[in-house]
Amino acid sequence: MSAAGVLVANAPPAFIPATAEIALALMLDVARDVTASTVAYKRGEEPPSDMGVQLSGSTAGIIGFGAVGAHLAAILAAIGMRVLAADPYKTIDMPGVEQTDMETLLSQSDFVLPLANATDETENLMGARAFALMKRGATFVNISRGNLVDEAAMVAAYQSGHIGRLALDVGRAKDQRPTPAIAALPGVVATPHLGGATLQNAETQSLSSVEQAAAIGRGEMPPRTLNPESAHRFEAFRKGR
Repeated sequence: MSAAGVLVANAPPAFIPATAEIALALMLDVARDVTASTVAYKRGEEPPSDMGVQLSGSTAGIIGFGAVGAHLAAILAAIGMRVLAADPYKTIDMPGVEQTDMETLLSQSDFVLPLANATDETENLMGARAFALMKRGATFVNISRGNLVDEAAMVAAYQSGHIGRLALDVGRAKDQRPTPAIAALPGVVATPHLGGATLQNAETQSLSSVEQAAAIGRGEMPPRTLNPESAHRFEAFRKGR
């Protein structure tokens, strides 16, 4: 876009709290059998009062410490979780967060959440070896990108019982949704890529677009422009007003 002289601007990252919150929602759901109990009741069945997993006192492992990972880490630490984070490209200095390597994180975490960017390097980051390193019975939660996970390895680890609980908001289906066959497995909790889908996030992004369009109409560089030095078409428009 910059090479063509096209102005590029972005919206405020209002998706960050929304995405972190759905991670927390999925963690709580699978930890306390919320969906399973609800479905059983709706079928007219009496669900068992199984013992759940308390998040407070448990260990969460966040792989990739970007904006969502940092926001989620603060929430999890605040509710009493031990939080481990692995990111080879960052030095993490946040109260309540312990930076460690990925192998230690996988072996010590009760909840594992991959939140790295989807790149060639992170393709199938969670493969057979990574799942084997996880604590037996641990919970795996993916709200980031389906590309990070070898789904065959994930299913094998889940069906063998090595992964105790599985919660997904993303996968390799269309529009990054969870793969339907995996979402349909007994005990799996899955949502259709709802991470940033909140009214607050949508409103913020919409108002941002209005704000930027108004600035352009006034001949002003819009806020949050990423390439002002390359916006030649906008400069031509501004001079021709």
